[in-house]
Amino acid sequence: MAISFSGVGSGLDYSAWVDALVADKQKAVTSVEKKISAIQQEQNAVKSIKSKILSLKTSITKFTFSNLLSSYDIFTRKNITSSDDNCVSATATNSASIQNFDLKISQLASATIATGINNSGAIASASTKLTDLNNQVITKGEASIYADDRKYTFAVDENTTVEDFTDWLDGILGADTCSINGDGTFSLNTTNSNLQFGSNADTSNIWSFFGLKESYDGEDNFIGYSSTKMLTSINTTKPLTDASSGMAASITEGTFKIGKAEFTIDSTTSLSGLIYQINSNSDAGVIASYDGVSNKLVLKAKEPGATRINIEAGTSNFTTAMGLTTAGGDIATGSQVLGDNAKFTINGQSFETASNTITEAATGLTGITLNLKKPTSGEESVVLNVETDTTEVETAIKDFCSKYNDLYSLVKSSTEFGATLYGETTLSSMLNDISNTIMNIVPGISTYISMSSVGISTGSASTASTDVPTTLVFDSTKFRTAMNNNANEVKKLFVNNDEDNTLDGVMTKLKDKIEQYTDIEKGYFSIKDTSFESQLKSLNTSLERKQNAVDAYRERLTKQFQDMDSKISEMQSMTSYISALATSAS
Repeated sequence: MAISFSGVGSGLDYSAWVDALVADKQKAVTSVEKKISAIQQEQNAVKSIKSKILSLKTSITKFTFSNLLSSYDIFTRKNITSSDDNCVSATATNSASIQNFDLKISQLASATIATGINNSGAIASASTKLTDLNNQVITKGEASIYADDRKYTFAVDENTTVEDFTDWLDGILGADTCSINGDGTFSLNTTNSNLQFGSNADTSNIWSFFGLKESYDGEDNFIGYSSTKMLTSINTTKPLTDASSGMAASITEGTFKIGKAEFTIDSTTSLSGLIYQINSNSDAGVIASYDGVSNKLVLKAKEPGATRINIEAGTSNFTTAMGLTTAGGDIATGSQVLGDNAKFTINGQSFETASNTITEAATGLTGITLNLKKPTSGEESVVLNVETDTTEVETAIKDFCSKYNDLYSLVKSSTEFGATLYGETTLSSMLNDISNTIMNIVPGISTYISMSSVGISTGSASTASTDVPTTLVFDSTKFRTAMNNNANEVKKLFVNNDEDNTLDGVMTKLKDKIEQYTDIEKGYFSIKDTSFESQLKSLNTSLERKQNAVDAYRERLTKQFQDMDSKISEMQSMTSYISALATSAS
């Protein structure tokens, strides 16, 4: 904007006169701005109340959803307790009946285990390197032994063999002290019981690998030290079909089956990779593992029960080499130990199932699932008790009361004398309508006919109120008593859904009323907002027009004063000229 100075020619500051004249015209603009601000405040206040209404509606749906599906029904929630959770725990759905029963457990279900009868890895020889034993778990470094308190040290490197190690020990303890037994275990045959293996300065883990323990003969005489771990040359990360895998038998490429799943061995398949495939395939139905102590492949059924693990040899010799099947394809004798079925009684009636998770299909106890954990002692029994669980519905009631009280407080404060929405009687009527719906009697019910009868009321929750409801309070003790006496009637009080609407429950009626208030076309809030927007549009148009008029008025006044200032300046110049002529003439 260009900078201008008023009265340059005349010496008169006419800008102050323009501002004063325009200020009077600006009053009309200010008046419209105030109207706009007032309507916007009303609009925001109504939106805040609508938000509270919608929050109340959300809290109501927690009740009305109870009529949609059994799983949504918060009035029929059940809780089941066990007198001994260490023996059995249980869950109950809404369909469970209120009851209690005695349970005795004589046997838990256990899983079938298949263990190969053949060694998986080849038994180590004297020439096997220590660092190649049992999947290369022995670390290089120094190891020590104390014999009669004297320390001897042995160095393990990548070239050290089993024979090097046994020769070292024989040199300390006597010839032929060490031996690798026919089953692959390691023994120190000595009468010297004053041996200590390793020190805190050792850098090789060889002694922890062997895990030597004292050995005794049948007459309890000390005969040396031994390890239960088989010494093998197995390497589970190498391809099974390659000699580097250290398998006890040559493995051929091809297929085999466990459970319903088929697996393929090719030139790249390792034992660890195959175990991963088996465990990742749900159709196999087992957990596979390699037991490094016994040197066996182990399959454990994922599900308990006296059921065989299906193993089919296929085109590979893998299952036969492991000792899980015979050359003819049958299950290897002695390879599978069948699991047990669970055995228990309910109120004296005997049951047997393949699982420790007992559903209603097995017991006939509708909606109840038992989780057996351990057998009961002797003739003792566990008592299970099914009760109504009011936790969820009580939480929903507390939330409803809180949302209603928030709405009540906001409407009251917004419509009181001097407030933004004072005189908005529709909102007061709406609040009274909602309040009366909550506290009115519901016909068609004999005992729990109103909210106050189940602990929801104004003032003291233990007494009914005949006054116009204000804020709500909840007596949970009174509500639980009503639920225990007649949960079905309490549910009707809240959410009964009658075809002709005459016997609708409180929440059902409230939901319908709030949907009317919040209807996007005909609801109060929609109509009110449309009215606000219409008024604001009209006022903004008027504001723009009036402001334009004021701006034009200012521009016109400014030009007029500028013209006047110019004329005055010209007159002053003429006066000075005449005065000068007169002076020169005299």
